[in-house]
Amino acid sequence: MARGTTRPADVRLVGDAVGAEALARVCDAVWGGAGLVPVPLVVAAIHVGGYGAVAWAGDEPVGASFAIVGRGAMLHSHVTAVLPSVAGRGLGAALKRHQWRWAAEEGFESITWTFDPLVRRNASFNLASLGCEVDGYHADFYGRLVDDINSDGSSDRLVVRWAVAGRSEPPAGRRVQARTGDLTIPTPDDIGALRTGDSGAVAAWRARHREAFGAAFGAGRVVRGVTDCGDYVVGAP
Repeated sequence: MARGTTRPADVRLVGDAVGAEALARVCDAVWGGAGLVPVPLVVAAIHVGGYGAVAWAGDEPVGASFAIVGRGAMLHSHVTAVLPSVAGRGLGAALKRHQWRWAAEEGFESITWTFDPLVRRNASFNLASLGCEVDGYHADFYGRLVDDINSDGSSDRLVVRWAVAGRSEPPAGRRVQARTGDLTIPTPDDIGALRTGDSGAVAAWRARHREAFGAAFGAGRVVRGVTDCGDYVVGAP
């Protein structure tokens, strides 16, 4: 699709290998051909109750989301991807809302997923826009990554939980301000630029986050949200 097109995308569930191939193609395009979601895995996961969806603009796949069944009544969203040519138009939010409504219809209690805490836009999207809650910080969650996005190789992740059970609509997110007794954990302005030009700065940011989140969670603190400038606000439970 050419940059600048305004055709709306239609989010549809994946029901067969053809749809799974479209889902995998979007993920490969976003992550640089990393083979993040092999087609047989998508087909198998959906067969046993998992979730897969593709956002279509006409006959072209432009976004995708894939989730597997977790413990109890939890759905774990492994990946949600939007092509750069349609970024910034709300397609990521549309995919997540579609996933939430599917999870509600299927009786799941919550949806979890991970994201890199250094990526400010993802922190804002997950916490301030979607209203997720942070469950914890995991160093090198996936081991070393070598795709085009995670060029520094490390895979530290925050795990978030999005409430489903007992709700007719997804939670509402919001920005927060630090209160007396809160701590703030900043994020870099543009981690993508640092990854391509200053690996030392990326390593320093990663080390600071590991120390800060480790100390905060070790002391029983919780992430209350993010500020307007993209700082995590960590306070008492």
